[in-house]
Amino acid sequence: MIVGIDGIELDRIGGGQIATAEFIKLIQDKNHEIKIFSNRNFDTTKMVNLYGIKNVEIIPLNSKFNISLNSLLMHFYLRKSPVDCFIKSNWFIPPKRIPYFNYALFPLNIFLYEKFSSRISSSSFRRGLYWILEIIQDRLLDVSGKYSLYNIALSYFVKKLFQILYKIDYKVIYPPVVQEDLYVSEKEPNSIVAIGRITKEKRYDILIQLAHKYPDYNFKIIGGFDYSKENFSVLKEITENSKKLKNLKVFPNISRKKLIKILSNSQFLIHLMPYEPFGIVIVEALACGTTPIVHLNSGPSELIQKSLFGNSFHDFQDLLENFNQFLDPKPPSKLISRAKDFSSDKFRKNISKYLYEFLDLIKDKKEGLL
Repeated sequence: MIVGIDGIELDRIGGGQIATAEFIKLIQDKNHEIKIFSNRNFDTTKMVNLYGIKNVEIIPLNSKFNISLNSLLMHFYLRKSPVDCFIKSNWFIPPKRIPYFNYALFPLNIFLYEKFSSRISSSSFRRGLYWILEIIQDRLLDVSGKYSLYNIALSYFVKKLFQILYKIDYKVIYPPVVQEDLYVSEKEPNSIVAIGRITKEKRYDILIQLAHKYPDYNFKIIGGFDYSKENFSVLKEITENSKKLKNLKVFPNISRKKLIKILSNSQFLIHLMPYEPFGIVIVEALACGTTPIVHLNSGPSELIQKSLFGNSFHDFQDLLENFNQFLDPKPPSKLISRAKDFSSDKFRKNISKYLYEFLDLIKDKKEGLL
């Protein structure tokens, strides 16, 4: 069979990429042909080095389009060059007419995203335009997962969003987190690190406020920066404040080896983004014996079980006013034990049952057994 899968950018490390790589390996174990759809023509040599993936066809879409537009582009591509089924494990939205397996990272509803919300609220015309785009998208693509044969979410937080938005129930299987290169080292007192892409939604502005208000703590920001105009202002704000403050440092685009060293030496990891679907860095912090501090309204809060394996705050005002009460380090042995719940082996074991059922079902239909 020919199996389509959304690989997005398999030449870099990320939660969606790691999950996709596991899906590809499981599919290849059954000797199926794979077409990977991506939002750009990425470096296949890096893909092989990072994930060991070979013998796949890459279909690059338009790098200038967003996920919704590229999903529509994929819709028309599949009319010309069809696949037998599709595995959704990243962001692309499959057409309704293709049987597919849905491993959902987040509901792809434009009104859930801050950058769209700010544009919509500023103009009634834009709000109307986005509603029209949403209707067109919903007519052609299965945004809700209603037509999927299997619906699985990567966290209970995401499962709840699908239930609220679309009244559709999802199973939950946590994604895999690579932990083989992670380790525990001696903690630097009062050290706090934030890790994530340097973008507006990561809320590094709050961390800057914390650094101003709490000079006795040392804050570090480790972030991937893509040199886009949209994110440059965020990096500029962080960099300018790091020059003014002795207790704030920024490390853009550093190696994974250096990232792990800083994370392992830090006493706390702080994650400020609300509505984060899962948070791979939370599990990485647990594996390093570093205590996470996270927003209560997010996937990371269920990973630490609110306060059992870390600390969670209700809102930014709560965090800024009562920061000291969240600086409660947990025993590293306890955190490491929790991190093991998110191993690649556990993910393969849990997901393979549903994935192989799906592939067998498609195969039987193709051979006319059903």
